[in-house]
Amino acid sequence: DTQEMQALLINKFGFNQDNITIVTGKDATRDNIKNSLYKTLTQEADYNSRVLVFFAGHGVQQETKSGGQIGYLLPFDGDPESPYTTAYAMTELKQLTQISEAKHIVFLSDACYGGLAAEGTRGGLDVSTPGYLDKITRDNARHIITAGGAGEEVAEKFEWGSSAFMKSLKS
Repeated sequence: DTQEMQALLINKFGFNQDNITIVTGKDATRDNIKNSLYKTLTQEADYNSRVLVFFAGHGVQQETKSGGQIGYLLPFDGDPESPYTTAYAMTELKQLTQISEAKHIVFLSDACYGGLAAEGTRGGLDVSTPGYLDKITRDNARHIITAGGAGEEVAEKFEWGSSAFMKSLKS
């Protein structure tokens, strides 16, 4: 899916290949993913930057004592039985965007339970909000688009050659 996303970005949307960083396979460890995201979002991106982050892989959730869930993106070296110590907490995405200067950041998460990444965030403004156009063009924007909601596993079929999420993105 990552290679398909790269081709889609370059061929359909005109992205410069030099501006695309890919971390896959054995290189997609928790530390490498975290370092790559940090470098891109805090050291390379400036106020005028628009950044797209795509994660295709496994997601896991961990129950909390209060009955909620914490979502994790499972890297190559992650252990689904010990996500807190081996995976990338979806809440870290929000933290990272808070320290990035990038004007726009879009996260595409093709992982089970990806909807947990958006929990605790607010939705968009209503178009009737006073100063709506000024606000949406002035403020930084953070978007999370996920393959499924909190508590949902994602659909994938062999005959599609990818997940339903990637299939939808390609169409």
